Amino acid sequence: MALGPLSYLVFWQVRFGQFWAPLDAQRNWQREPTFPLTAVWHALTLTWRYQTWWLIDVIVVGIAIAGVLVAAFRVPLTYTVYAGMSVLIPLTFTYDQRPLTSMPRFMAVVFPAWWGFAIAAERRRPPEAAFLVAFAGGFALLAYLFINWQPFF
Repeated sequence: MALGPLSYLVFWQVRFGQFWAPLDAQRNWQREPTFPLTAVWHALTLTWRYQTWWLIDVIVVGIAIAGVLVAAFRVPLTYTVYAGMSVLIPLTFTYDQRPLTSMPRFMAVVFPAWWGFAIAAERRRPPEAAFLVAFAGGFALLAYLFINWQPFF
């Protein structure tokens, strides 16, 4: 498993003389190491100040975290660890001016979170119709923003 990334880095060393070039290129994204709770707090303060895109980021991440918490004790541990790490790792390297940049994209594939909402809907808390209306409305809003080239990521 580690042979693939290692061989890729060896290729960079042989061809260009820069073993760490792919990882060094990540500096161009201006992401800095951050404690996850600090990143969330910073995102909340910026959301209060600027709203718009910051608010969308916070809402999407909050929904995903809620789904992960609901599913945490009802799905196998491996899925809970996958979901938790999928949330924590992006929160560890954030862009200072918009800490939750790209988080809506990252949260879309955290399937245990959506299982959590399915589990909650099965128990009728809240009813399935409430989930359907809320998620369809959110999807419509994000699709509209995407189609109109808005930078919600």
